[in-house]
Amino acid sequence: MRPASSPSPLASSMPESGAPGAGRVLGPDHPLAMRAAARLLLEQRKTLATYGHDGDPWAFVRDCVWTRDEVTGRVRRYPSREYAELLVRRWQEYPLLAVPKSRRMVVTWLFVAVNYWLARFSPHAKVAFMARKLGKTETEGSAELVRRAYFIHQHLPATFPPCETEYSIGFLRFPNGSEIVALGEGEEQARQHTFTSVLADEVAFWDHAFETWVALRPTIEGGGRLTAVSSAGPGFFKDLVHDQLG
Repeated sequence: MRPASSPSPLASSMPESGAPGAGRVLGPDHPLAMRAAARLLLEQRKTLATYGHDGDPWAFVRDCVWTRDEVTGRVRRYPSREYAELLVRRWQEYPLLAVPKSRRMVVTWLFVAVNYWLARFSPHAKVAFMARKLGKTETEGSAELVRRAYFIHQHLPATFPPCETEYSIGFLRFPNGSEIVALGEGEEQARQHTFTSVLADEVAFWDHAFETWVALRPTIEGGGRLTAVSSAGPGFFKDLVHDQLG
């Protein structure tokens, strides 16, 4: 046992009260604090130049996006795959895009990510995520897709400037006036708005896919994007992918 008079190692390593530097907090005008703030501002500017509005959406996905497996709960960075970059380039180039998928391709996460990028960095963008059902909770239907966008937002690198969003089930709003909304399939839902971008998920299993698609045409005619992704299935989506709608 240590003699009662012997100081503990912890006590001997702590500065005495009144010692120089004890309890000192640097104010915002201190040179060290000012240099740290300047470095942070420089990093934020570099981040926006690389990944922001004038940057590359694929670089944003590759370097900044984390996903969560909806079955296992595992969180991991979006996998860098050649097909994923190709799909992003097609998304940039073609306003109308139909993509067959398998679960292992993580295609839905990819298009949630680029639409998040669009809304985050393009003022007053109106983005819709559509599924067969709207979803009553954030784990169902198109509301679950909006939750994925919010998950991406919450897991961006610390070098991104702060961005306070408004989030509720099926809704995500940004300070620049942009928003991402959840909608269920149906022509009445689609006709109510003209969107900057629409992501339609698992279209092969919609009950009213063709009617919804027709109702979304003003989005394309108004200069917006319409992206349909789905697992393989017969019917409308297959005809859309093979350009056989007639």
